[in-house]
Amino acid sequence: MLRSTIISTSIISEHKHATYYPFGFILKVPRENVYSASPKDQSVANRTADAVAELARVYTQKGGGTLLTPDEVLHDTTGASGNTGYNEVVVVGRSPEGQEVSVIGIFVKIAPSGHFYAPPGRSKPYVTPELWELVKAQHKKGLPVVQVVETSSAASTTAVAF
Repeated sequence: MLRSTIISTSIISEHKHATYYPFGFILKVPRENVYSASPKDQSVANRTADAVAELARVYTQKGGGTLLTPDEVLHDTTGASGNTGYNEVVVVGRSPEGQEVSVIGIFVKIAPSGHFYAPPGRSKPYVTPELWELVKAQHKKGLPVVQVVETSSAASTTAVAF
């Protein structure tokens, strides 16, 4: 599925890990697959009838026809944590040259207490028990799971356990 779609991603680091969702795939992305990189949300239409037009739009209108480096994107990203102020890198699963994106891990945000991340104002985490079972199954098959400590988490009572 990843190979046939427009993918909205973010670059995160230990110090800047704001993301739209508190979990996701860690991707290995060839340079040829990157169409736009911005330190802020680009509002890409991931599901569209005209993918070529959408890629052209974000490349020229949002990215200005140039691609920032990962370091430039992170440097200019305003949010450090939570789900606001994140950056967006738009990639395609398979480039015209045949290069493909691959999944090399999964990240899951957790609260400093070791519980799953819950957005401020909520006590239930985004990661449901069913989703966590899928993550654990992939982990057992060898896919690394990286826990990102998210200090903006609300009090969550669901512990992370393998």
